[in-house]
Amino acid sequence: SGRLDAEEDQDVQIEILRALGQLGDPLAVPTIEKRAVPGFFKRSPTELRIAAYRALAAIRTPHARKLVEAAQEDKEPEVKAVARALVGADKKATPGATRPRES
Repeated sequence: SGRLDAEEDQDVQIEILRALGQLGDPLAVPTIEKRAVPGFFKRSPTELRIAAYRALAAIRTPHARKLVEAAQEDKEPEVKAVARALVGADKKATPGATRPRES
């Protein structure tokens, strides 16, 4: 994740985010979160934010899931649409997420 902080090329950053998502390392979540969630003075470009949310969705820790769920209300329509699709895919992939209660 140090490489992500040092990298200035957006395309390379997106590839690093993809790799972090594929690795599924929960320790990468704080670094990825910096790219996904807009800061008070800084917002990452839309493509970079989308790649970050995809990585968070792939890692699937409780905090990563909360970040993706919160992005469903993002101000950027593209980010919002991707977040909604990721949450929908996560619910389908999680056994019991929508299972009716047993009596």
